[in-house]
Amino acid sequence: MKDLSKIEQKQLRHLLQEKKERMLRWEEGDGEFDGVESAPNDLLRESLIHQAAPSFEQLVIVQALSPPALSLANIDRGLIIAQIEDVEPLICLTKLDLVTARAEADKIARIYRELGYHVLLTSALTGEGMSSLRERLENKHSVLLGEAGAGRKSLLRRLDAGFESKCKTRELTLEAHNGAALQCFVKHHDLGRGLEITFLDGLSVAGFLNVKREEARLYYDEFRDFTDDCESAECLHTQEKGCAVKQAVARGEVAKLRYKSYSEIIQALA
Repeated sequence: MKDLSKIEQKQLRHLLQEKKERMLRWEEGDGEFDGVESAPNDLLRESLIHQAAPSFEQLVIVQALSPPALSLANIDRGLIIAQIEDVEPLICLTKLDLVTARAEADKIARIYRELGYHVLLTSALTGEGMSSLRERLENKHSVLLGEAGAGRKSLLRRLDAGFESKCKTRELTLEAHNGAALQCFVKHHDLGRGLEITFLDGLSVAGFLNVKREEARLYYDEFRDFTDDCESAECLHTQEKGCAVKQAVARGEVAKLRYKSYSEIIQALA
């Protein structure tokens, strides 16, 4: 991982510390936060994964390689969540058997491996990559994060054919800031040998991401070599003039696919 600039280090430390302190005040308030019975929605959504799996150690970001399901933005959302939650991320790319051009799958894996992330290419149908996945899951409590259809259940069936009958399922209900109920089904499975799996149904990957629009740029490691050269210290690397990150993308020093993913996330946060 590339080092943050001094300014960005301070910004990121402040953001994460502020969220931890706010969550601590909520937890110590016996169900009250600043005189309100329920915590602010941003804290509830931030802590949703911990509510479902308080002891989890690894976030497995499950993403199907086959279009139209392929979404680098959801991979990157998962990586941001892992940084916020301070847990180890693992990118698990699924449905390799449906990929017609293996080079494209390898290209995506290479982008993230060059950034220092662990990436697995898997197929629940053929078994490719499954032994490596099991090794990465052993002796850890992992949360599988992914959209419906990403292949999480297929992976678990390959690891344990009877997992569905052994899963413990409970429903988690949160209240959004507008009063709407957010329902999530939490499924927990112990595969033995220290291998625990939790996955959540009912919310999109984007629903777990709790960052402000201006914060997202701080979680993209490859931007950090260039941000000090942006004309504006508050540059979001989108439409601003004199953006050194966009110039780096044009030169091929930042992967276009990652920048496209960042732009998609920024737009969704607007």
